[in-house]
Amino acid sequence: MRPNPSDLRNVLVAVSGHTPAIITETVWSLERCLDTRVDEIRVITTTQGLHTIAERLLGANGEFSRLCADYGIPPGRIAFSEKSVFVLKDSRGRPLEDIRTGEDNLNAANQVFSLIDEGRKYGVNVAAFKVLGAGGKAWKGLR
Repeated sequence: MRPNPSDLRNVLVAVSGHTPAIITETVWSLERCLDTRVDEIRVITTTQGLHTIAERLLGANGEFSRLCADYGIPPGRIAFSEKSVFVLKDSRGRPLEDIRTGEDNLNAANQVFSLIDEGRKYGVNVAAFKVLGAGGKAWKGLR
């Protein structure tokens, strides 16, 4: 049975490293240029990426809050916080500092697809996901 399109949530899934501006640029593009409402943002990154995202995007003075204020997106309409950020793990289950090896890439790709599959279990249709990657290392993990 197909869900009613109006019941679907549009979730932006971003694989991001040290260039979190790709997240705000994509939200702007989806909302303003493609008339696609973004309901939630989930970011998949490393511990270095989490630090960069927390420092540059999140918080009252972060770039994400500024984007929302500049374009009239009410605070909280797009669910996005540090809780929305998933830190990749290495083969031993430890938080991954950076993607450096082929094994890291493979683990990252498996985790990305597992997270998307998990979203389907909670009522988010895969078709409602927008997945983006920024930078060479992020894309290596998606191959």
